[in-house]
Amino acid sequence: FLKDPHGLLFGEGKYHLLYQHNPDGAYDNARRMHWAHAVSKDLIHWEDLPIALAPTPGGPDGLGCFSGGAIIWNGVPTLVYYGNPEGICIATSTDGLRSWQKHPGNPLIPHGDNESPRVFDPCVWQEGDKWYTLSGGRIGRDSPDGSRDTAFLFESSDFLDWRYLGLFY
Repeated sequence: FLKDPHGLLFGEGKYHLLYQHNPDGAYDNARRMHWAHAVSKDLIHWEDLPIALAPTPGGPDGLGCFSGGAIIWNGVPTLVYYGNPEGICIATSTDGLRSWQKHPGNPLIPHGDNESPRVFDPCVWQEGDKWYTLSGGRIGRDSPDGSRDTAFLFESSDFLDWRYLGLFY
């Protein structure tokens, strides 16, 4: 099962595509969501590589590695993703995109309580010396009677400490 392409990076003469994947079979299983990894020299023919991200039992992404993106942060390939159940997480690669290490400070943007942002599915970019992320999210409880979909905007000077700027919509 595959869905949601998240990142396209280029390195060592190959394109690297990262996408959501359930390694157990051709069905959507939210608690087993991983990030798969494939490479291509021409964007037509693809070769599967080992899984890039897998849920860490008891970790901030213990219930699944969900949507996000791939960027270059300080010259290092970095995956930014929603770690279910705790918030926005990152993983980096320093070996030519062959393996990924999750940041020990994950989640960098944790889920808030009922009165603050419940973040997921980040989109990250850099403008000048600042980083920004637009995150899908909810206000209030995650229940049919109390949740309201929205998007939140955050800013960071160092990519590790994020400041909430407010509602985007």
